[in-house]
Amino acid sequence: MERLSGGSRTSVLFQSAQPPLDLGPGRRRDERRSVGSPREFGPAVFYTDIVASKRNGTIYTGSTDDIIKRVYEHREKVRKGFTAKYGVSILVWFEQHDSREIAFRRERQIKEWRRSWKLRLIEDRNPTWRDLYEDLVPGINDPLPLNLPEAPDAP
Repeated sequence: MERLSGGSRTSVLFQSAQPPLDLGPGRRRDERRSVGSPREFGPAVFYTDIVASKRNGTIYTGSTDDIIKRVYEHREKVRKGFTAKYGVSILVWFEQHDSREIAFRRERQIKEWRRSWKLRLIEDRNPTWRDLYEDLVPGINDPLPLNLPEAPDAP
């Protein structure tokens, strides 16, 4: 089972029955794929993202190597902190990067911006502030089907 920073365990959603990959000598963590990531094989992909509480509400900028897992953690309030305290869980903007360093630098750059610039960044690509997590995990907000037996006919 993969661990989060701080030693707490992830949800069953992110457990894997397969043993961790042996990276071999000289391979960095950046070259691993984490369980539950959008891409199972190939080079590592990193993201800078903005999550919000609602349209024009509280926003938070972050970076990650597993955007599906990270937004899931925001939605389920897995980690105590800013996003859990202020209900920030709607993925409203993200961009992909080739390295952790570039994603982190972009995060730091955006965090230095004025709020109005961040809002413009979001609205240029997502004018309705739609939850982009639904694009990454299709059907995540669909209601679960209820397979209830039919009621018998009344006499």
